[in-house]
Amino acid sequence: MYAQESMYCGRFGIAHVNYQLFLQRWSDHANVQKAKNAIELIEPECEARIQGMGFADAGIQLLVMHDEVLECIQSGKFADAAQKCLELLKRSPDCMSARNNLALVYFQIGNIEKVTECKVLDRSELILDIFATRARTHEAKL
Repeated sequence: MYAQESMYCGRFGIAHVNYQLFLQRWSDHANVQKAKNAIELIEPECEARIQGMGFADAGIQLLVMHDEVLECIQSGKFADAAQKCLELLKRSPDCMSARNNLALVYFQIGNIEKVTECKVLDRSELILDIFATRARTHEAKL
């Protein structure tokens, strides 16, 4: 059960939504009571995370988006994680966790310039840049 796996991995938003979907789809299933018990266990944690991250206006949707970002990072899907982080930041621009995750993702995919907001040079570019900035004659500047 994906909801149970998400709960054990600490992705409570995803777990909560999937347990709710389970109850809607299979209301007469043998594990309905287990799903209800799990929801009772994770609801306080979801509420605490929603409040702590400043998602109170949007509720569980943003928590689920945040959990999906973490899931993508943990599975090495950095391009997907970056896209989801940007989407989350559009909806909640003050979410520091999303900003940190985006920086981590950019670092992991080698896009350090976006993380540091500085020009990144390799060794040969650095040497040429030093010579160019300190050149005095016309020939040296070329």
